[in-house]
Amino acid sequence: MVSPKTTRNLKLEGEVNTPVSVGGVVFESGDYIIADQDGIYKFNHLNYKILMERAIEKEKTEKSRRLVNY
Repeated sequence: MVSPKTTRNLKLEGEVNTPVSVGGVVFESGDYIIADQDGIYKFNHLNYKILMERAIEKEKTEKSRRLVNY
């Protein structure tokens, strides 16, 4: 990712590949994020398969619920 914004004007140093915490959740370099109106999935190379399977199943369940409600 490239950003034209910088902290140089504030005389602050930045870091690359450093974990950050957002809302009490730690994000590390290499993490992937998928978000929709229902929530956010955070995953990395260690747990992506199971989380992707859960996300796909959740989406299938939601689609079937929407079809029943119409």
